Amino acid sequence: MTALTPAETREWRAADGATLRDLVFGEPGAPPERTLVVVCGAFLPAAIYAPFAAALVRELGGGWAIHVYDRRGKGGSSPVDDSYRFDTELSDVRTALSESGARHVLGHSLGGAIVLHAVRALAAAGDPLVPESTIVYDPAINLDGSMDAAWLPRFEGYVERRKWGRAAAVVERVMGRSHTLSRAPSWMVAGVMAVCVRTGLRGMSESLFPAGAAELRAAFTEEARAADFAHMPSNVCILVGEKSADYFRATAAALGRAMPDATLVEVRKGIHGSVPAVRHPIVPAAARWLRGEPLGDVAR
Repeated sequence: MTALTPAETREWRAADGATLRDLVFGEPGAPPERTLVVVCGAFLPAAIYAPFAAALVRELGGGWAIHVYDRRGKGGSSPVDDSYRFDTELSDVRTALSESGARHVLGHSLGGAIVLHAVRALAAAGDPLVPESTIVYDPAINLDGSMDAAWLPRFEGYVERRKWGRAAAVVERVMGRSHTLSRAPSWMVAGVMAVCVRTGLRGMSESLFPAGAAELRAAFTEEARAADFAHMPSNVCILVGEKSADYFRATAAALGRAMPDATLVEVRKGIHGSVPAVRHPIVPAAARWLRGEPLGDVAR
């Protein structure tokens, strides 16, 4: 068994009867205080996060379990159907915390938005599953109207016509995840992204893009106010890449202002893809936070 191979694969039953596939890295029998759930970003199945989970287990020094589950429409989980709403994602986070016993949760990109909304909902309800600590990296959240969803119909149109490259290009330009591609002409971005989905990513495109259309519409039409997060549990760490696109940096700063008890850290040299690509000091930052240690030199 390699480090990138899960120690276990499980199936969780969601509140509505759907199946969520869970990949467990590290020690499956770890106690709750040493158990973390990772919530993946848009389009990305849990398997993509295997290098990140394995690296984090090593950085933590063993004795930890890291659960990465396929959100709906990805990997081995149930497909997205007509009943899917943004609240479905929040309910699935609760399922993940309950089934894994985890006392810690980490969300990347759209997963970060899901985590923030889910933890806020759990805290407001006085739910005993409120995690002891929360980490988000570059959360993609529609905060105070920061995300204009007018582009969604165009994206969905490309998905319906199976124009995967053009669909990916729309998201790339809107989110500005790449400082280079987000400034390039549309035809160039579409060409680059098409090459990607026609090679190693093509097999995933068939299922991930339709699910992505549903999740992006649900997430970005779920507008939130920064003030909504003022009463979040205090043990929240907001990580943002030093070189992440302006949208993510502005969103993280706004969340930091809204949550005075949260810790906002700009990760040295970090880009949006530092998770799950295990680049830059993302893994040490997360490990130190989980162990309750100072973040030290991970910041710029």
